[in-house]
Order: sequence, then C-alpha cells, then structure tokens
Amino acid sequence: VSAWQSFQAGTSGLLGGIGMELNYAYANGSVDLNIYSGTGVQGTLLESTHLAWNNSFYSSEGSQWYTLQLDSPVELSAGSQYTFSFENLGANNQLSYTVNYSQNAYLGGQYMQQGYWMPDGYQSGSTDADMNFQTVMVAVPEPSTAATVLLGLGFLAMAWRRKAAVARG
Repeated sequence: VSAWQSFQAGTSGLLGGIGMELNYAYANGSVDLNIYSGTGVQGTLLESTHLAWNNSFYSSEGSQWYTLQLDSPVELSAGSQYTFSFENLGANNQLSYTVNYSQNAYLGGQYMQQGYWMPDGYQSGSTDADMNFQTVMVAVPEPSTAATVLLGLGFLAMAWRRKAAVARG
C-alpha cells in the first residue's frame, strides 16, 4: 500500500469516485484506487479501479481538484467506516496530493502513508493529518422513474407503428 485514508460516510448511497486535491502527477503514471470496508486496508475489498494517465500535470498556482472515477459504484451506509487507498504507485512521488495537517479534518478519518513529510520531518505510519478529499456520490433513478421511461418509450413505439401502418394503408 502506498497510502490510504479512512472516512466515515456522512450519507447512504453510491460512491462513484473520490475527489482529490492534487499537486502534480508524472507522465505515464498509474495507480490502483481501492475501496475497503472499515478503517485501513485489512477490511473487505469493495472495489478496485486501475487509473492510468499519459500526460503529466503540475500547477504553479497550487493544487487542483480532480475526480478519480471508480469503475463500479460502491454502496455506502451512513455512519459506517470506509477506506480508500492508492496502491502500486510506480515512481517515488509519482502522484502528489494535498494533506490537511489540522487534526481530525474528517470525522473518523485516519491517514497512512508508507512515508510522508510532516512539518517536523519525514515520517512513516499513520498520522492525525488527512488527505484533502471529497466523496463523489452518484444518483440512481428510482425504479418508478425507470419504469415510467420504459412505458413512455413503449407508447412511442406503438404510435410510430400505428402511424406507419396508416401511411401504408
């Protein structure tokens, strides 16, 4: 594991990705974004998405927010603990994200990196700091909405067939 961040879900729903405040990324990079239940990477793996990019980016004005989209949404339950991790980073510092050094920036959050820089020097293990991140939830239409759309399409198809039959007729 290169780095992980735990968090407590504030709402129930489908997690579609993680918004990250990134400083830079080297060209031709890749990382696995994994989502686990519980705190840390010992819990059940819920989703693993391989992310790859060709172009590097760097912002001289500071960090920028990017959304890292999951291949498959993950069901979250409000109040439960989850962890996302960046694993299999290639080069050292291949992907640089912003860290919030104030304690308890996120409810139930814990940040761990194999090595990280704190104001008092290079550290390893977990810390009270947190990655600057946002959960990106996705909307799912209610079953009644999907049924209404399908019913409407069915009526349109029937009207089209009737019109075509009258025109031939």
